[in-house]
Amino acid sequence: MELCEKFAKSAELAKIPVILLSQFEDPKQGYAIASTVGAQGAISRSWAPAQMQAWVMSFLAGKRPLLPGNEKQRMETLRGYKILDTPPDGVFDDLVRIASIVCQTPISVVSLVDEQRQWFKARVGLAASQISREHAFCAHAVHQRDILEIPDAQRDVRFAENPLVVGDPGIRFYAGAPLTGADGTAAGTLCVIDRKPRVLTMDQREVLKALSRVATRLLASRG
Repeated sequence: MELCEKFAKSAELAKIPVILLSQFEDPKQGYAIASTVGAQGAISRSWAPAQMQAWVMSFLAGKRPLLPGNEKQRMETLRGYKILDTPPDGVFDDLVRIASIVCQTPISVVSLVDEQRQWFKARVGLAASQISREHAFCAHAVHQRDILEIPDAQRDVRFAENPLVVGDPGIRFYAGAPLTGADGTAAGTLCVIDRKPRVLTMDQREVLKALSRVATRLLASRG
């Protein structure tokens, strides 16, 4: 375990995903073990070889979101905001309305990514209040320092088979600006989504980043 932690924190190897082989039954246990040592994922010794291979290949292909190397700190910061599962807030609601109007997308959300899910603090054009982290585009975006933009999800190997692309809500375009706090970790994103391929204009990107900074300051004010 100590060796894995040193490997995960090595500056030279920082961009290589570390997948931990451990013993667990509940996926939550695997998450906890991986985040504690700074690994980006975990597979269980109890799994069949074919399942192990499928998970590793899925991680390496980017189809399954990796854990950030600072996941433990990221979750401590997110918990410190005391915002998960809180009632709607008019200010956050206004932020997603503005993002949707400016970026001309039918869907916009402020999302927070915890251990198992992507929870929506505010949303426009989307009925669901949360989705599995395993399928969340925002679980990829929390790795970014800048906007993660997917012009056409059906043409992106990471997302082409994602249930949110092949099924409801039929995502084709995604752009998420990370909500990066003072400690450098991203609690989630402010993102816009469309059901048709497209790209943001430079002005739209700047507005989305500005709105994400406002959302981040609102989060920090709660802690």
